[in-house]
Amino acid sequence: MSFTLLGILNSQAAGGGGSAYEHIASFTGTGSSITVSNIPQTYKHLVIHARVGTTGSTEMNITFNGSSDSVYTYLDNGHYESSEFYNHASAVAYGQIPVGNTGQDGSNHVSAYVLNIPDYARTNSYPSMSGYYARPMNSSGNEKRVGSFAMSYRRFEALSSITFVPFDNNFTNKTRFSIYGVTG
Repeated sequence: MSFTLLGILNSQAAGGGGSAYEHIASFTGTGSSITVSNIPQTYKHLVIHARVGTTGSTEMNITFNGSSDSVYTYLDNGHYESSEFYNHASAVAYGQIPVGNTGQDGSNHVSAYVLNIPDYARTNSYPSMSGYYARPMNSSGNEKRVGSFAMSYRRFEALSSITFVPFDNNFTNKTRFSIYGVTG
């Protein structure tokens, strides 16, 4: 599933000289991927709030600007109920973070995310994403974890699109991505 941002934005000016969040777009849907394209280059930062469910995946891949070249580095650092974990990779074709898995036991699991992309329109530094997530427990008591995530896209280019792909299945109808631009 692909969505295009048409530049129909909230034109209300931010007051007080501080930062303000402006809702750019929200996307819901099922399918094997969600691509947000034509991201306006008019904001200082992007923030993504997401709730994600899949039909069987336990990971979600993220790519920038349609690139599946080996130009990503990511880190996933978190905590299960009784243990810690650490996962990382470099020179890979995507960033990757855990996702709730509805297919594990037929329930309505969704994971929650807050992802930040600072200075996403700059062309003189590598774009990066960081954030936090919470992944629910299934009926067997497995897979509950919270953690932080970071990834770097090792190309000097502004971000114009972001693609989210469940590792080996589809998004469920519980999936929703909301994109916000940060001014100031």
